[in-house]
Amino acid sequence: MQKIIFYIIALAAVCGMASCSSDDEAGKIELSKNQSSNVSVHANQTSGEIKFHAAAAWSAWTSATARGSEEIDWITLNTTNGSAGDVSLPYSLDYNGTGSSRSAYIIIVCEDERISIKITQTAEEDEDINEPSSVHPLTYLSGVMKGIFPEYRITDFDGNLFSYQVNEPYNEELVSVIMGNIGKCTFDYSGAPHKLVAETSYGWRYEITIGANNLASHIDAYFDNTLSSAYDLEYNGLRLKKFTQYKHGKVYETSELEWWDGDITVVKTTFDGGTVALVPRYSEVENAGRLMMFDTQLWIDMDSMELFYYCGLLGIPTKHLIASTTATEIDGGQRYTFSSKFDYSFDSMNRPIQMVYTEIEDGEGSSVGKAEFAWKDAPKSNM
Repeated sequence: MQKIIFYIIALAAVCGMASCSSDDEAGKIELSKNQSSNVSVHANQTSGEIKFHAAAAWSAWTSATARGSEEIDWITLNTTNGSAGDVSLPYSLDYNGTGSSRSAYIIIVCEDERISIKITQTAEEDEDINEPSSVHPLTYLSGVMKGIFPEYRITDFDGNLFSYQVNEPYNEELVSVIMGNIGKCTFDYSGAPHKLVAETSYGWRYEITIGANNLASHIDAYFDNTLSSAYDLEYNGLRLKKFTQYKHGKVYETSELEWWDGDITVVKTTFDGGTVALVPRYSEVENAGRLMMFDTQLWIDMDSMELFYYCGLLGIPTKHLIASTTATEIDGGQRYTFSSKFDYSFDSMNRPIQMVYTEIEDGEGSSVGKAEFAWKDAPKSNM
């Protein structure tokens, strides 16, 4: 009898421990401490992130409903799968110009467990979001990617001088830019929202097709009324992910950009007979001036297209300033390695006013260039 009682007590203890173990077992997906399952963002917020812990490999997608079966196109995930561990899942949002709030869901699955996070985007803008109060917006873009026009002077390795200046008084219909050897460039917004034309004093004419999110999707460049080159641009949300240049109707060069957590992780460029893989590394300084120096820092041959970034037409910038890059080029079967370093000076608003950059080619020495930025502050009442 005592043995029976002993076995009953032992069995009860085992069951009790199993019950406690089951109750204490962590879920396969757990939101981080300060991460809500109901997220509210403003109309002009273009990015965010969901923080969670996954016990195993996970996948994610967006949906119009919590069931996860209806596609949605105004939220884009920067990545859709990953491995176990603590995860920061970044996402991009389109500007909400509908005039009313809207909601969608981010669905995350880890093995047999699934959670949904509701994202509600209001119709109201946040005046302070990603927008230093002294930076003048390009109102044509209605807050999607508010363009900025510093007086932007950069002397590159060939000694070319570029300068960007906005017309005064500022308005959304006309913007003039002075840029190196293309002269004064005037932007005509009369064809908006689908077409934009830019003409220079030196005979260049750019016909810009406006796509999703008010971003340039195609550009035709004419010189003396003859098509010189063309460009296709593709985006992941508001981030430029592919830039293709055509000459004589054929692909001349293609650059593909990979992003993670708001910064570009690699730029892969292919051209006739070669490839370049460029890897940026970032400082901890946030990109308060929202600079994207495609040619200088990312080796993307914009061929004078860089000026369109400052109209807000080429997407959003990296979250942080680029501190250095390494690049490996394969050209004609030969391998070349380059490294670049970028040192900044800042104003009181943490915007860069000077950048000194040094490029080193293995075995070939180094070269130094300098960029200067003069920021033109505008009254907030003019926004």
